Amino acid sequence: METCKTKISEYQKHRGAALVFLIVALVFQGACSLQPQRSDWLARTMTDENGLQYHNSTHRIALLPNGRIALHHRLSLIREAQNSIRIQTFILGDDPVARVILRELRNAAERGVSVKILADGMLLADTAVDVLAYMSQNRNFEARIYNPVPDINLEKMNQRMHNKLMIVDERIAVLGGRNLADEYYDADEELNFLDLDVAVEGEAINDMTLSFYEYWQHGSIVESTIVKNFPEMEIMPEDMIRALEKNLGTNDINLHWFEVNELAFWADPAGKPNPQVDPRSFTLRLASEVANVKEELVIESPYFVLSNNAQSLFGELRKRNIKLSLYTNSLASTDNWLTYAHSLRQRRMVLEYLSFNVQEMRPYPQAMPDYYFGWLSNATTGNTEASSGNLPRLCLHSKALVMDNEMAMVGSYNLDPRSANYNTELGVAVRDKRFAMELRQLIETQMNAQNSWIVARRTRLMALNYAYDIFEEFNFLAQQTTTLDIWPVRYSSLYELVSDGKSVSTDDPRFHDMYRRVGLFPDVPYASRKIFLVELSRMLSGPFESFL
Repeated sequence: METCKTKISEYQKHRGAALVFLIVALVFQGACSLQPQRSDWLARTMTDENGLQYHNSTHRIALLPNGRIALHHRLSLIREAQNSIRIQTFILGDDPVARVILRELRNAAERGVSVKILADGMLLADTAVDVLAYMSQNRNFEARIYNPVPDINLEKMNQRMHNKLMIVDERIAVLGGRNLADEYYDADEELNFLDLDVAVEGEAINDMTLSFYEYWQHGSIVESTIVKNFPEMEIMPEDMIRALEKNLGTNDINLHWFEVNELAFWADPAGKPNPQVDPRSFTLRLASEVANVKEELVIESPYFVLSNNAQSLFGELRKRNIKLSLYTNSLASTDNWLTYAHSLRQRRMVLEYLSFNVQEMRPYPQAMPDYYFGWLSNATTGNTEASSGNLPRLCLHSKALVMDNEMAMVGSYNLDPRSANYNTELGVAVRDKRFAMELRQLIETQMNAQNSWIVARRTRLMALNYAYDIFEEFNFLAQQTTTLDIWPVRYSSLYELVSDGKSVSTDDPRFHDMYRRVGLFPDVPYASRKIFLVELSRMLSGPFESFL
């Protein structure tokens, strides 16, 4: 495929108009692309073991559970690099964290390290494009943009590179949910993401390197090196660098490494060929593992919108009495209220028909200090003291899965139709009991009763139960035929543990004695614009499921 040679200046000029066109186009496409049920899709998930690409060799893997550790480890690897650094990112911001990473990449290039960075074109800051173009004057530094927005092609624009990957010296890699911006490293003053990465060493690095070059050489690329004689610019003021590094600390951070004998790297092919049939599809590989769960599945995902195929898969698990647990965002914590609105449409199906145990994260969890480790900062001033009354909102962004306490997956994949059908995704799957239990304990600590609300069916007067059931069933059928969700009375509510209560499951007879109802949207003002838009979108968002 022919490489696109668009100039960066033209890219910036047309990017705003292209984004407006894309939004309109997505709405039109979503309204016209309700996906029919694929009766043979479950059969396709029966991928053979070779298709899952597990390496039966020793690998080392460690969790990067908070932003401070994740940034410290990235900077250490960049500074220690001897030969090469390869980076893929969905978002490259223009803020202190992004700038300090770019500064270290420039320093690495100046000492002879080959640096290549590939960023998706959708949310790439214009100033970040300027910095990449400037840095590309160094012969050891190359930057490319994946699928630039100005190419007005609906199908092509809707396909984004959601991958987050850094490979150093083809020896060690970091991958997961974190992009390159303040909010992914606990350094934003308004909203930060509770996210997750892993560091990996071993034979699978070869697969990651091959995947990177497949994207690097893909046809949907703009080369920032097109711009010549870019004026001299300061990547990041020295005082900002000193302040950020002071907050970050200079002490080495000891990661908890595991030696594992079965590890696989999964990545969608560049361009995302038909994910329903392509044997390299991340969705099919993940579904193949999930389909074989024996007892229990634990999922952490910031968004939770189930396609027809996903509903079929989890329906099969329910028939086998598999215990299903979901940890996700509440409306108060989420950064995507539109997707949350659509998940409300599926709430009854998720709780009653699929029997999920669902917990939603609080925006200001009790364990907030444990997430930030005291370095929540204004990195431009060096202020390391965070006022307890002025903490930024916390939003879940990690994407992880634990199956039977034996298999674990960490990556960029959200449990929604966009990750399944449009965005390219990547992740690592590990079959190791110790690592799986470490991940599970991390998830359960993050989402315990003090840090989350539990979702359960609302209590009703016994005499009205039958009437409610009839109306809810009618509304469910209406959704399937008209896509409208018109029944105003909500099936479920959020609950919190009372002060002297004991954590029990929602089907325990003592549940309503141990928990009190806090409403459907706790910590969101009742008459807020956000609730109005969510309720309106809940009623009308059916046709747009495919791109949420």
